[in-house]
Amino acid sequence: MNRYPLIFIIFSTLVQSPVFAATEVTLTEAEIAFSLPEEWDTKGVFPPRTTSKMDSSNPLFVIWKRNTIADNIGKPVTPGINIAVFKVPPNADVVLASSALMHQRKWPFKAFLTSTKDGLVLPNSMGYLTEFSPYDGLIIKMFVIHSINNGKFIEITLSATDEIFPQIEQEFRAILKSFRLITNEKPRTPYPITFEKIEAIKPAGITLVSVIATHTGARIVALASANTHIARLMRQLESLGKSHANINTTLLSVKPVMVCGRRFNRAELEIDGDSLNLIPVDPASERSLRILDSDGKEFLCLFSDTR
Repeated sequence: MNRYPLIFIIFSTLVQSPVFAATEVTLTEAEIAFSLPEEWDTKGVFPPRTTSKMDSSNPLFVIWKRNTIADNIGKPVTPGINIAVFKVPPNADVVLASSALMHQRKWPFKAFLTSTKDGLVLPNSMGYLTEFSPYDGLIIKMFVIHSINNGKFIEITLSATDEIFPQIEQEFRAILKSFRLITNEKPRTPYPITFEKIEAIKPAGITLVSVIATHTGARIVALASANTHIARLMRQLESLGKSHANINTTLLSVKPVMVCGRRFNRAELEIDGDSLNLIPVDPASERSLRILDSDGKEFLCLFSDTR
């Protein structure tokens, strides 16, 4: 049986929502807060046959609705934000859980969301642009965010029909950038992160290729002998300097590559966070790498990284 319950997307198309002033919304159960523009009803509603409380067996579902937007034939469409929260084991992995849910629903990955380009700021999270068709003639396009924090799996979807999505996309992106954790944390001092520190904490089966500075943190390229090693690397990066800085890790891409006759997965990740002081190493276009293969054997290879 799948460890992760199926989370249903509920999309409303005909209900007119009242106009509210722009306001911050807090969802205490998920320990998150976000801001809604004045076109949105800031009072979340619970779908029928669901509870307003979360326990070990019952997820929490909450829906927010926007004022309607007319589609190409003048039909009113109501964009929606749905948040589902449920408890997960302490060792739950956001990469594996997210991949399982997306595969279960057969939702395609149209694009990955990143902190630099899309403002994905929740720690330990994955973000996508995807779509699905509940029936012929209707396509729902949406941003999907999966995050695991404090033993809770959080799914956030911002959805609209494909016809009106271009009209609401920038508004959705502004809402995405406003999401934040509301856990009580002490102020943190800047913490220097170096290539050597990342090298020291990386799991077996991972070879670092490069660490390149971005305006919010760094982009990491690594070779992995298995996807499970990528998931472990993301967990290790999240915990790096955790007493000093909130570090967010986003998986940008994974693709198979051949390195010296052996098959690996090339993973590109992005790290950023508050109080993060990254000291990057700019890589040469070609370098000698000591690579661990799937059998745990180390070999020296001249590797030219092409994206």
